[in-house]
Amino acid sequence: MITELKQEQFNNALALNTYYNLEIAAILSGNNPGRVFADDAQNPKTAIVWTDDGVFFIGDTNNNRFMDNLDTFMTETIKPLRATFDATNWYICSVSQEWDAQIRRIFSAHQIEESKQYIYRIKDMENLTIHLPVLENGFSIQPASVELLTAPSKNLDFFVDGILDFWPDVDTFCEKGFGYFLVADDKIISRCTMDFKFENTVTVGVATDADHRKKGYAHLTASAVLKHCKEFGYSPYWDCMATNTGSIALATSLGFERDHTYTVFELDLSRY
Repeated sequence: MITELKQEQFNNALALNTYYNLEIAAILSGNNPGRVFADDAQNPKTAIVWTDDGVFFIGDTNNNRFMDNLDTFMTETIKPLRATFDATNWYICSVSQEWDAQIRRIFSAHQIEESKQYIYRIKDMENLTIHLPVLENGFSIQPASVELLTAPSKNLDFFVDGILDFWPDVDTFCEKGFGYFLVADDKIISRCTMDFKFENTVTVGVATDADHRKKGYAHLTASAVLKHCKEFGYSPYWDCMATNTGSIALATSLGFERDHTYTVFELDLSRY
C-alpha cells in the first residue's frame, strides 16, 4: 500500500534524499509546500515527493512493496488528484539513471515522453560581478512585499499565479522567500523570485509581461536577486528545459554554468 504522509512525518523520508534536486529537500524539510507518498509512513523505503509542477520518485528502486501497489495508486490517487488541477498529464522528474530505467520499465505499457532539464549554478558567488544598469525613467526595482503583490495592477494575477505555483499564499512567500520586481506606472513588468529553498540554496524563477519581453528586463530583476543572494549568502540554482534557449542564454549571461542534467517523463493520464 502507498500512503500519504502527514506533514509531521516528512522527516521520516529525509534519509531517502541523497539526490541533487533541491525541490525534494525543500519539501521534506517543510520549507516549501508539497505532499509525500510512501510505502510506509514510519519507515519509508521508497517515496514520491509531490509538487504541483511534477513529482520525484526517491529511495529504493527495487522495492517490490512499492512497485506492486503503484498501478492501483496511479488509478485511485494520482489520476483524480491531477484532475483537480484540470490536467491530464503527469510529470515525473527522475533523480538518477537507476530511476530512469525503472520509470521506463514501470510505464512501458503506457504512452510516455522524455525530455531533459538542465540545472545551472554559480561556481564562485563571492567573486561574481553583478551589473545593475541605470533604469529607464519611470521604472523602479522593488523588493517583494505583501503591499506590492496585493496592490491594484492590470497584470498582477500573471505574476502572483507564478509565485503561487510554489507557495501557499503571498504572505508565506513574503515571509520565507524573496524576489525583485520591475515596476513602471504602477504595473509590474518583470519579476525574479525565489521558488524553493533548502538551507542556503535557493531556486529562482523569472517572468516578464508579454508586452515587454526581449528588452532585457528579466536580466534586470535576476541581477537584483543575485545581488541579494551575494549579500545574504545564498547559493542560486537555475532549472530549465534543455530546449528553452532563452532561459539558457539568460542564465549564462548572468554567470551561471551548467552543473547537472536530469530526465523528465511526461505521462498521459487520460490513457491510463
